[in-house]
Amino acid sequence: MGRVIAALYELDFLFNNVPCFATNPQSMVFELNRCTFMTAGDRKDTIELLALVAAHYNDLAADKLSPVLGSLLQQKASTLIADYFSSGGSSPTYAKTIVHTITKAVPKTSGNSLFSPVVLHAFVSSVAQAVTRDNTLRYGYYVDSADLSKFLSFSDMFQVVLGWSFASPHNRKALQDSPLHQLLRTCLAAIQQLAADLSDQSIRLATLHVVVSKSTQALALFDLARKYSDDTASVSAAHLAAIRAELAKFDQDLKAVQCFMTTFCNCGVPTKVDDLQSRIEELTRDYDTLEVRLNCGSIVVCVLCVCMCVCVRVCVCVPSCSCCEHAIAGHPRDACHGALGCTDAPNRRQAWRCPGTVPGHSAALRAAQV
Repeated sequence: MGRVIAALYELDFLFNNVPCFATNPQSMVFELNRCTFMTAGDRKDTIELLALVAAHYNDLAADKLSPVLGSLLQQKASTLIADYFSSGGSSPTYAKTIVHTITKAVPKTSGNSLFSPVVLHAFVSSVAQAVTRDNTLRYGYYVDSADLSKFLSFSDMFQVVLGWSFASPHNRKALQDSPLHQLLRTCLAAIQQLAADLSDQSIRLATLHVVVSKSTQALALFDLARKYSDDTASVSAAHLAAIRAELAKFDQDLKAVQCFMTTFCNCGVPTKVDDLQSRIEELTRDYDTLEVRLNCGSIVVCVLCVCMCVCVRVCVCVPSCSCCEHAIAGHPRDACHGALGCTDAPNRRQAWRCPGTVPGHSAALRAAQV
């Protein structure tokens, strides 16, 4: 590293004292790219070397090295990081390695630094592209379910960057209101929004599936949000475990509804089920975009003006059926009789027994409120 620093000392002299270099810095990029330490060896080692050089100059502070030269080194580092990251398939492991390498080499930054804050901002921005602004939300940002799995997988990377940026009082003060801090606050807001959706028990099914499948990473990010941001909803491992079990039950019940509709609804009871069959097909088709409420330990799909249970025929003809006791708010059980179209309920109520109460059928035909 000594030879590299000696070379940079000479370059710094040229930028500060020879006008043609200072006014046309890009002419030096080609020469820098030809340097052996820039082209030979593992890119990770080169990134680490550049970070160590930056640390030698107080994180390439403008008062320690020519800003033009510092900017060129920062650009080169950002390019190497992007190449190294893509060579590893943009994996979370490579992301953690990159930020760990930089933050370990440069444990302290400065307010006028040209290296670590800029390099980390560029890299984290590429990882956090999925964070989207929505002013109608409580925290103003969210991550769509299509990108959420990848976002959660970078929890280890966020832990390193947030710890370096916020845990250290020195760095926290130096980086205050910097683009890096603003970006990290945006990411934390998206995490807070996800925690709030889970806590408020109103969330899309697709998002719910991602969270329970990445529960370890999600919980780690929730902990980081509580540590570095105020007003973050508490979500425990036990809570996610309960949601996972209820989600599996909901999926099974939805399949049971489909099976019941296609198998048991042609048995002589004058009930109109065409609309219900269309609704089940719609729910299945739009499954990922359905917004659900986690109500009293059960998953309830919020669909306007519809109240249905697995025992469709019984729900119409036997108001006292125990399977239909839980009604969606605003859609009481009795109201669904007319909606489902039972034309002979008064005469047939005593003729049918709820399949959900028959031994062996309860597990498969428990009411799935939609």
